[in-house]
Amino acid sequence: MLGLYAKNMRIYLDLTQKELAKRAKVSPKYISSLEREQPLPLREKRKILSLLYAERAKKWD
Repeated sequence: MLGLYAKNMRIYLDLTQKELAKRAKVSPKYISSLEREQPLPLREKRKILSLLYAERAKKWD
C-alpha cells in the first residue's frame, strides 16, 4: 500500500526513479523495491518518503 502511494506521488511530481534516488541520496534499487512492496531498510524508506512529502508541499504552495 505504501509503495503504491509512493509511486503515485512520484508520478504526480513528475520525477523518474533515478531523479528521486539522486535527490533522496539512496540507490535507485531502493526506489523500485519500495514501489514493488518489497522489504526495505527503514532509514532508506524514511528518506524517500520525507523527500516526496517535502516536494509535494513545495508544489502545493
